[in-house]
Amino acid sequence: TQWDVYPVTRIFEELETFFSSHPAKKGKEIEFSPAPAETEITTDVSLLERILSNMIINALEATPDSGIVRVWAEEKDGTIRFHVWNSQAIPENIQGRIFQRNFSTKDQSGRGIGTFSMKLFGEKILGGRVSFETSPETGTTFTYTTDLVRPDPKK
Repeated sequence: TQWDVYPVTRIFEELETFFSSHPAKKGKEIEFSPAPAETEITTDVSLLERILSNMIINALEATPDSGIVRVWAEEKDGTIRFHVWNSQAIPENIQGRIFQRNFSTKDQSGRGIGTFSMKLFGEKILGGRVSFETSPETGTTFTYTTDLVRPDPKK
């Protein structure tokens, strides 16, 4: 992994560019709240963006046409939390299997690696925490929480 200090605003800019013409976004909107200004994170940015992209793709796929996905980050006490929200609840009978390898609510083969890889990269490699909250009233929010500054794991 390649650890660098990276502005959170730039991560959001790169995600906005990536999703501007993404097929999963067709007929839907992604609303990026402004990232915390001046906030920088020490991380492997390509892995972080992959985690967040998987969260956004999952949210888009769960969102009905003309629906919206919201993305925001908040800094608190030396940590940062990235959130991705959509209006749909995850059915209770599958919530416990969300992070299992090869589990998918979609039919195509080759699916079911998105949430598994979010957990693998986010927790095992980057040392953060991937979680979600879901309810019919509030929809679903996936969250990636990590320290803003991490010691280089190679040292």
